[in-house]
Amino acid sequence: MNNLYKNDLKQLKNVFIIYSGFILLDLVLYFTSYQDDFPVTMLKAIVFIASIIVPAFNLRYLFDSGNYSQYLSLPITKKQSFIIKYLSGLTVLLLPLVFYSLIALIFDLHNFGNVLIILLMIIGIYYSLGNLTAYLTTSIIMNICLQVIVFVAPIIIFICIFAVYQTFIRGIIITALPDTVLDLLIPIYSLMKAGIESVAINEILICIFYGLAFTICGFLACLKRNSLTNYHGFTNNVIAQIIKMVIIVVISWMFTGLTDVPSMSISVLFAISIIATFMTVFLIQYIYTKKIKYKANILQASIISIITLGLFLGGKSFIEDYIPGNIESVTINHDIQFALSKNLLNKNAYLKDKNMIDTVVEIHQEILDTKCSYGDYEIGIVYQLKNGRQIVRNYWLNYNDYQAIVEKFNQEMIRVWYYDYYQLVDMLDVIYQIDFADESENIDEQIINSEDIELFKNILIQQLQAFENDHSLLNEVEKSSPSSIYFGYDPEDKAIDLISYSYNDPLDRTIQEYNKIKAN
Repeated sequence: MNNLYKNDLKQLKNVFIIYSGFILLDLVLYFTSYQDDFPVTMLKAIVFIASIIVPAFNLRYLFDSGNYSQYLSLPITKKQSFIIKYLSGLTVLLLPLVFYSLIALIFDLHNFGNVLIILLMIIGIYYSLGNLTAYLTTSIIMNICLQVIVFVAPIIIFICIFAVYQTFIRGIIITALPDTVLDLLIPIYSLMKAGIESVAINEILICIFYGLAFTICGFLACLKRNSLTNYHGFTNNVIAQIIKMVIIVVISWMFTGLTDVPSMSISVLFAISIIATFMTVFLIQYIYTKKIKYKANILQASIISIITLGLFLGGKSFIEDYIPGNIESVTINHDIQFALSKNLLNKNAYLKDKNMIDTVVEIHQEILDTKCSYGDYEIGIVYQLKNGRQIVRNYWLNYNDYQAIVEKFNQEMIRVWYYDYYQLVDMLDVIYQIDFADESENIDEQIINSEDIELFKNILIQQLQAFENDHSLLNEVEKSSPSSIYFGYDPEDKAIDLISYSYNDPLDRTIQEYNKIKAN
């Protein structure tokens, strides 16, 4: 075994030299760069790419029947073969990092210990994945394809299903793909964006799980590999069928998600999903075997459709009725998407009192129980949980349902309801220009005088106080035709920001009152 290990290292000599060269280049950048972020990011990218390339190069004999037969004739077991190949590749990846770490220790490079942990997690996951895919495939092309599938399939499925969920599940909104989802489905995403600070323990545990799972599966794939079997590029028929199923689900739901989902009824969605599944099954079968087995393929497509749509309906029911526990704070807002996109909801925008939290939960439950009809009035709820997670829900109600909800508001809830307007009050101290827009968003009037801006600010404060003292004013707000107003915050770069408002809300009343005063 020792001789075979040394021989593997000789075979990997060129890869080792090239990889070490890139590591050395990054080390030079670490000492010469004014910022730590770039060399750290570059180092992680180098290690990531090497973790994928090294096993493909080290196990290239698997993809040549002659070399593979010759290797099997050696007096070693498959278990020993796996250990030798795994350790030789791992040695090539780790030795340059050991040198890098010694230099970092000598020169006390800032927080390199945390960076090293991230690098080890990258190697643990993606080097193990590279070994697994090599043992599962019969050609370098299929090896690459399988890695791509492992990388992108989960995220594609999630995006497509979430696009559908956002249409057919009341309350679901998304401004960007949640980081928690990306961290779970694509570990390299969180590892690449991690800086030089310490890594969260949950991220470490996720990476350890992936690394161990890929290593164990790779070991089993090595033991079960048969040089005489080839199932359309895979060494195992079960794996081939699983990959085939994954491809079918990805393509069918990608097609479903890319269609004009907002205009569909759920029955149309089901019809499109079923048709897409059947056509994908037929297409994949034809690509694989150049013929379609109609009875078997129809049965296969039917089973896939039943399972996927069943999971969709089950997930829909759970998500739609979900109200979290362990709530640390909560806010309720009239335009939650705008407030979140502009980062207007700081810690002061949230209600932390238990009675207030319970009131918002009751409002949320009432919306779910009454199955409020769709309308023009928006109610957004954001839960901050004790575990750090954030749950966002957004509902559009008709006037009667909206009126029943806002009757439960008190002074504190008014303040978080219009928190973006309260934020605007503070912003008016640094605003140099206010532009009023018509329905086409053309500027038809401006406020550039500092005294007039101060007047505008005072009127807005008065209107917000009026809503605090008289909650019935919320019933006079009309949401059917929102208008816009632009605010310039920085005289140097002329940055302009937009706020939408509704007829008779505090901002609209402010504009009306300001115009009356200026007209006189």
